[in-house]
Formats: sequence, C-alpha cells, structure tokens
Amino acid sequence: MDGADLFKGKAEQALARTPVRVKWVEDWEFLHQGLGEVHCGTNAFREPTHADWWRA
Repeated sequence: MDGADLFKGKAEQALARTPVRVKWVEDWEFLHQGLGEVHCGTNAFREPTHADWWRA
C-alpha cells in the first residue's frame, strides 16, 4: 500500500460526475483522539430536491 486513502479515492471517483463537492478535513487528532466521533464534527449542506421532501 502506498499510503493512499482508499475511501477518499473511491468517494471522489463516485462523485466525479455529480454536482456534489467534498471538502476533506483531517479529523483524527481533533475528533477521534479527543474521544469524539467523526459524525459529531462534520457538516453537510444540502438543498432539497423538491418541496415535499418528506414524501419522497
């Protein structure tokens, strides 16, 4: 293994043809070693695809 992040590579490959843009952050020291979870420190901004999103 050459040190490449396999998850990052696959995610970028899967999202390449979509309007989704990802900003990667280093979370190991800040979240994991601080006894937190990654999901506690990440945000996602999304726009609903239609007005009645709860019915989709």
